[in-house]
Amino acid sequence: AFNAEKYISETLDSVFSQTFKNFEVIVVDDGSTDNTGEVVKLYNREVKYIYKKNGGSATARNVGIKAARGEYVAFLDADDLWIENKLEEQLKVLENNTDLVWTYTNVVMFGEENKNILYRPRTARKFLNGDILQHLLLEDFIPSPTPILKRSVFDEIGYFDETLMRSEDWDLWIRIAEKHPVYYTKYPLAMYRSHPFNKSSISDLQVTLKNRVRIIENAVKRAPERLLNLKAKALANVFFGIGKFMLKRGDHSGARGMFFEAMCKNIWDAKFFGYWTGTFFSRKFLKQIIELRKAIKNTMT
Repeated sequence: AFNAEKYISETLDSVFSQTFKNFEVIVVDDGSTDNTGEVVKLYNREVKYIYKKNGGSATARNVGIKAARGEYVAFLDADDLWIENKLEEQLKVLENNTDLVWTYTNVVMFGEENKNILYRPRTARKFLNGDILQHLLLEDFIPSPTPILKRSVFDEIGYFDETLMRSEDWDLWIRIAEKHPVYYTKYPLAMYRSHPFNKSSISDLQVTLKNRVRIIENAVKRAPERLLNLKAKALANVFFGIGKFMLKRGDHSGARGMFFEAMCKNIWDAKFFGYWTGTFFSRKFLKQIIELRKAIKNTMT
């Protein structure tokens, strides 16, 4: 939690509403300057509250992991929510499949002030189960409020990388996937809140770009026999993703550079060229093209 007084009660209530009850709750306050601590303390002994100097989400999560006493560990940012049967359903999976060390689920995105759904769960894809390493290198598709992991996995592969200020969760999922298969529940068991504070600035995107490139390069070094042939494609996807964010912000010049880098990394993906071309047109024109495309697609289905 960081300056989470506005949301953390709702978040904690979603935890205490779980149908599975045998758990401990640890709130790591990452140097909040608002009333986050006072709100958490209203829960008395139901919550173990730890205050630390601000250091980012990776440091906070590591403090929580090391303080945890349970056999399993789950993560929840202070503005997101769990569906009431989340723990019950995922623990059934882990208890019935003793060879598994982790499992995750789908998620829905909702608005800042209400439960209006902004993003519907995508259709489950078969590759999301089992050995997902190669697919995970190409796309960060594991929602952070959903995984449950055996506590012992951190002794094996280490903790969140505290030198990564962005994308540290993706790095951890990749490191786990290098050694362990995973089980995916296609229906959503968590809710991700969209609000102004979790929309990245342009400078944040540059940090994200740098860290994601580093994550890919490190993963390839650790498992070249499985990942080397995917490195260029993975890097292209990173540049493409950052470019789309820049394009949404109206930074056509910055987006154009990102799309060009994506094309250089993977010349066979036509969408990179399409988006690069699109940066030479106005936002109004692009919006009209997108609406026209949707209309044509709807008439064909």
